[in-house]
Amino acid sequence: MGMRGAWSATYEGPGSVTVELYELAAPGVGLEIMQNWRPVPDTVVWYTPHYFVVARWQSADREAVKALVRSIQKQFAEPKWSARSPLDGPKVTNDHAKSESP
Repeated sequence: MGMRGAWSATYEGPGSVTVELYELAAPGVGLEIMQNWRPVPDTVVWYTPHYFVVARWQSADREAVKALVRSIQKQFAEPKWSARSPLDGPKVTNDHAKSESP
């Protein structure tokens, strides 16, 4: 289906959330997966041009799940990531530095 890699992590707290991250081989693959995805209870999915993400929770506080999902979505917002493993962490750039003429 055009995947380059896959990672999974489980977050424990008041319940648990398992997040599966799939690195996509091409930008259109995420849309194709979404179009064929069948809704599953206690699961949310989303994609970017480079990643498809599935988050499944059990007995978790909904507000905590929302906060975790928002945090993960921010981490994988484009174009923050380069062609590296998501386990390497975010690429840090200084986009705000500009030289100004006096």
